[in-house]
Amino acid sequence: MSTTGNRRTDLVRALNLLPYFSAHPGRSIFEAARDLGREPKELMADLDRLFCCGRPGMFPDDLVDMRKDYRRVEILNDQGLDKALRLTPSEAVALLMSLESLENVPGIADSEAVRSAAAKLRAHTGRSARGVADATPQDTGADADGLLRDLRGAVAARRKVTFTYASLSSDTSRRRTVSPAHLFSHEGHTYLRALDGGEERTFRLDRMDDLEVTDEPAESGAAALDADAPFDFGPGCTAELELRESIAWLADTVPLELGEPADGWIPGRLDAGSREWLARFVLSHGDRLRVTGPPELVDFVAARRAAALAAYDDRQ
Repeated sequence: MSTTGNRRTDLVRALNLLPYFSAHPGRSIFEAARDLGREPKELMADLDRLFCCGRPGMFPDDLVDMRKDYRRVEILNDQGLDKALRLTPSEAVALLMSLESLENVPGIADSEAVRSAAAKLRAHTGRSARGVADATPQDTGADADGLLRDLRGAVAARRKVTFTYASLSSDTSRRRTVSPAHLFSHEGHTYLRALDGGEERTFRLDRMDDLEVTDEPAESGAAALDADAPFDFGPGCTAELELRESIAWLADTVPLELGEPADGWIPGRLDAGSREWLARFVLSHGDRLRVTGPPELVDFVAARRAAALAAYDDRQ
């Protein structure tokens, strides 16, 4: 059983002690152990766990309170956890809206459990939910579920995969062969982190098409996934820039450190994931943004600018 499964089972077992001791005030740990088929020390451990359970807020007044020793257990405040939760209409609707948002996210641990819980809530809320939450789950289709299942299998079997990918950053669509390393969800989308030509990249699943799992062993060497920063591959390059004061707002959207303005230009430093991304970013802002260092980045961006202008010349 997984660690998460063990913790869930432990919590349910501990919570079941609240209605038991509420119905049998003053009963000893030994009597309860006999009734419940448990060891006395296990019951004491579960009761200790209950001191950390309670209502949202988790202040002392929100937590379960009791008096206990091996001779006697008395529940002083069960915080309403001794019976099944009864939701008000507004609470049920809020929970339903959260579940409906999860229904549209491929890759969650147990999608069937989410759909089942949402369906039960819809049946019980009935008309009270109309006009407040009237969303129906988006059908992600068998293709999305199959794609995720195949990728999970490829990660587990350490096999390379090939697929057609529509890249938003480069505005291109091409066939790729990569070594899958991790799958993760972020802000409603599911991503694959993989080694592509020796470099770590991320691919959004809804931009993949025609996935095939190959028999070729996957490359190793992918870094461990940081759940707090799943897109952090480390600094690719650091550029020295100058930008017009009219686009100083860029510092709110990218990791750009700004200096003091001078003659209408603001000096800055930018950590970029790659030279390619940096060139696209700089060129997209035309003459309002320029790279001033280091020399190799200045030359790289200049070459990209020249290639872009040459493409226009070829069309004429």
